[in-house]
Amino acid sequence: MKTQIRFSLETFFLGFLVGLAVAKLGGGFYPVVGLKYHLSGLGEGFSRILLNNLAAAVATAFGPVMAMRMFGIRSKDDSVGLAFLYMIPILILFVNGAATGYFIGLLVQKKPLLDVLLSILPHGIFEVPAIVLAGAVGLKNIDDIEAGTIQGRAPFVLVIFLLLAGAGVEASITPRLAGVEPGLLIEDVQIPGRVVLGEPFQGRAVILNTGPRAKACSLVVAGTGSATSRDVRLERGRTTLTFNLTPGRVGEDNLTLVLWDGRPLAERVVAVKVAEPRVSIVEVPAPELYAGEDAEIPIYIENLDGNRSVLLEFRSTTGAVDYREVFLPAGRTTRFLYNTTIGQPGPRVFEITLYAGDTVLDRRELNATVAGLRISPKIRGVEIPRLYTNETARIRVTVENTGTRDGNISLLIFETGLSQLLRHGDLTQIYLTRTHRGNGIWESSNETPLEAGEIKVLDIPVTPGEPHRGTLLVFALRREVVSDAAALPVEVYAR
Repeated sequence: MKTQIRFSLETFFLGFLVGLAVAKLGGGFYPVVGLKYHLSGLGEGFSRILLNNLAAAVATAFGPVMAMRMFGIRSKDDSVGLAFLYMIPILILFVNGAATGYFIGLLVQKKPLLDVLLSILPHGIFEVPAIVLAGAVGLKNIDDIEAGTIQGRAPFVLVIFLLLAGAGVEASITPRLAGVEPGLLIEDVQIPGRVVLGEPFQGRAVILNTGPRAKACSLVVAGTGSATSRDVRLERGRTTLTFNLTPGRVGEDNLTLVLWDGRPLAERVVAVKVAEPRVSIVEVPAPELYAGEDAEIPIYIENLDGNRSVLLEFRSTTGAVDYREVFLPAGRTTRFLYNTTIGQPGPRVFEITLYAGDTVLDRRELNATVAGLRISPKIRGVEIPRLYTNETARIRVTVENTGTRDGNISLLIFETGLSQLLRHGDLTQIYLTRTHRGNGIWESSNETPLEAGEIKVLDIPVTPGEPHRGTLLVFALRREVVSDAAALPVEVYAR
């Protein structure tokens, strides 16, 4: 078993070095993201320390055996299964070594080396050999996989005695040697009766300090998706502290409160139920919608909880999606005007969804009909001069606003190679897909004001490429809506 012990020790030591390096690079993040890992630290009770360490030892030593029986791995010829089995003790040894190195790396940055050694060595001389020996037992069980029996029962008895001794020293002797006053207790935690997703709440923690003196540390509070911390000074006796937290998930959650000064001094976990915000879409009246025009769609949103912001998603059957942040005052119905530009005429379905984080609060559909253009340019004539390669010419287009309102219009001219589609297809569909001849003409005009009933002549400069024959499409547009189109043959000559 010497080979397995040596390999276990090397794996633990490798993890230890990685933990030291990580602490050196970014140890400041530990209180928020890693506070749950080393909570069996100084000042904790004997039984808790023993159970935590014993669970890790059992998983390391006999986890591979359980995996063998669960997945039916019986032979060394099963290379994939064998690799999976070896990963169980190796990962546990590596993670334990990394956690130890990480914890020591943090303490070294804050305390003298002697204090760090007194915080680790008294119980570490028992616990480290125990986990290394448990890893060796696990590796031995894998090496003897074809024997079909559990190996290492006798060495594991030694593991248990080492863990008993280590837990006793860590619970009673190490705190005194390290100068830790184990007199801090999070006696009570008070949470509001209703906690709402995304809405900050204030809680209270009652801390009891039975130590000989006041203690300066940090109070860290962490839940799913949110965490906060504050520096505090705890006088002897009871101190009531407040903390503010914004829940990040709906449903049952656990808040972990830790008193921290580079290591956990006291901990308490409280259950909290996070409710969905009472926010709903009350009404979405259907306004008059016209193609190619701006529209304001009123959305009435009721908020029965506190002040908050929600994300509004506006999705159209055309595939367009837009997002807006909406502030909702507490206890009120808010009228929010969603501004958008309406596209093609015809029936339309708009889907309106409210989000708080990833949680859908409410969803409503608006069925509407988009009326035709009220600013409607029509093409009354197109004059195409003789076109020469690489020479600029002007194509003259006569347009009339046959609509009932004044407004801006524009023109788009391009060539297409889809002559068959022109005979049987829809010019509007060609515009939407922008199917054009790769080396052909492609020009557009700026928006031009056009009064109702007015006729204008617009010149569009074009510079053709190589000599060719093609089909020229002319589109009269109101915003991105095609009002009229014409298709004409075109030929480009060489000088």
